[in-house]
Amino acid sequence: MFKSNLLKLIFLSSFVQSETFISDIQYFNEDRVVEINAVIKSIKENIPIQDSWTKKSEYQALLNSYKNTIQSTTRTYKIKIPIKVGCTYGHEGVCYNVENEVLEIRRIENFFRYKIYINKQFYSPKKFKGNTKVSIPRDFLKDNFSNLILNAYIRLDIKDLVFNNNEDQIEIIDLILSDKENNIVLSTNFSNLIDIDAEKLNLNSYKNNVSKMDNSIYVKGSTELKIVDVGDISEIVNKSKKLKKARALQSSTAKKMAKVYEALEKVDEKGEPAPDMGTVTSILTELRDNRQNLRSYDRSVMWNAWAYVYSYEEKYDQAIQAYKYLIVEPDVTLPLRNGALYTLAQLNMAQENYIDGIKLLLLWMDQVETQTAQSYYLLAQAYYAMEYFQSAMDSVNFAISMAIDEGIEPNKNWYTLLDASTESFEDGYKTSIEKPKTNFKTAESFFNGGEYIPLFKVVPIYPRRAQERGTMGYALVEFTITETGSVEDANTIEGYCSNSNPSDPSTEFRPCTMFNSASARAALQLKYKPKIVDGKAVPVSGVLHRFTYILSEQ
Repeated sequence: MFKSNLLKLIFLSSFVQSETFISDIQYFNEDRVVEINAVIKSIKENIPIQDSWTKKSEYQALLNSYKNTIQSTTRTYKIKIPIKVGCTYGHEGVCYNVENEVLEIRRIENFFRYKIYINKQFYSPKKFKGNTKVSIPRDFLKDNFSNLILNAYIRLDIKDLVFNNNEDQIEIIDLILSDKENNIVLSTNFSNLIDIDAEKLNLNSYKNNVSKMDNSIYVKGSTELKIVDVGDISEIVNKSKKLKKARALQSSTAKKMAKVYEALEKVDEKGEPAPDMGTVTSILTELRDNRQNLRSYDRSVMWNAWAYVYSYEEKYDQAIQAYKYLIVEPDVTLPLRNGALYTLAQLNMAQENYIDGIKLLLLWMDQVETQTAQSYYLLAQAYYAMEYFQSAMDSVNFAISMAIDEGIEPNKNWYTLLDASTESFEDGYKTSIEKPKTNFKTAESFFNGGEYIPLFKVVPIYPRRAQERGTMGYALVEFTITETGSVEDANTIEGYCSNSNPSDPSTEFRPCTMFNSASARAALQLKYKPKIVDGKAVPVSGVLHRFTYILSEQ
């Protein structure tokens, strides 16, 4: 069953008095660092010394014995986390999404990157396992904002800091919002820090389980969907299981959907489209009211039809919500979900919500094997509207090149957009958003102004050693594009490994060389349209290309 990261709500309509010990936990500060460093020094001073006569096995046994004699050195501290009102692109930490009335915890591990400094080195906590989205009524948070404190509670074992490296030694136990008297408002992880029954915390909860949604998702007496946050779409897509390309509807659903499609295809006496929306809405309402008894795939098909109805009626907010419900269905097919992602991007851009539109379109590009010239033109339009003219130039150049390669004459509007982007960029505007990116399947390159264009994708050979270990990651290769468009002098300049999907923003990387050779060999197979200067092809050095390695789910 699909599980959303939206908290199954731990928000309380009033404060809860708790016999907790969170008030006894000290803040992590310079005094705590001094205490920890003193313990570290004491442990190190008493570590047994291995002389030249001692075997390794004997010394290891001696060291283990010493470790066992050390009393518990586990410590729990709290660190105050500011809450930013309004969530902006790229924010790391905690912010409150006023529009959706949701407290969002974004890449909290990165927020701590330079905040935990012990024994002359920085420590980063391992990935937070609690909920990352919490619904809180705006009026409540606004009225109590000055009296509320959000603390992150971290746990560490000083002994581990001595005998292990700095990876995964510090854990974020919980993020707890309380008032200044330590009355708890919410917990994101139901940790052992709070001595409250989870049922009490859930008395006024909103449970965001799409598979078991009740009729409260609809406004009473209408077909209008309530706008509900289903979670971060990118996170949902990246963490979802491998989807099938096709499924079969239940026979009863298939019969109803056949009638829906028939009603949508009706025409009038002149042969003009005249869909019978009354019949469509009636059948879809019947399916909606019975959706708890439908299979997940059937629900995704139903939501797709509802999204069409809302779009037809120009209720774009409703259409967006329906597409989101479609995407989070665990058994949605890959083509259906990808189609929804693309349409969601279009709908967001049509409503001038360009940031979300760009994110969704880039996500769609990551999910499909083949992008289209039109998709890059759409991306260019969004970048231009945001005044990121360099990115607009790159995208529309790519669109024009793809269209020509496909034997399609680029639309005149594409050249108009290119001219406008170039003129605006040369007038001094600068871009701050990253360029269009896809994964290695589409030969992602960091090209400038369309001066050289990748012609086809190259899939590197996945190193067997990395596959056997379940290692993923990426490598960045630098090379020269020759006058003929071939590649030479390919050198891997950096490589990183991870234990999870490299496309996930929360993934932690470590330097490695495992993908270096495969990436350099793959780079030599790339083919470009060369850069043209004064009508002649010229070589370009220092070109960067990133190859990403992702293991498919079994």
